[in-house]
Amino acid sequence: MYRIALNVAVTQHRRASRRIQLASLSERMQLLSESTDQALQERLQWLRTRISRLKDGDRALVLLYLEDHSYEEIAEITGLSVSNVGTRLSRIKQRLRQ
Repeated sequence: MYRIALNVAVTQHRRASRRIQLASLSERMQLLSESTDQALQERLQWLRTRISRLKDGDRALVLLYLEDHSYEEIAEITGLSVSNVGTRLSRIKQRLRQ
């Protein structure tokens, strides 16, 4: 009888600790998600600010690129050659990284 009571107590303790671990994991995931969202928002704001400081032509290229237009489509829209679009976007990306 003592052994049965002990086994029941041990089982309940294990279940309770699993619930605590799951709750703790869930809370950590929530905090991580919130901090990731905040970090992402900060990076997006930083990028928007940097893009707004570009010259009009460069800003237009970046915005078209961010709208998932191909280099060919951007070239057609802007009247630039495809190679010029690629070169300019590459240089703009380098400036944005600095």
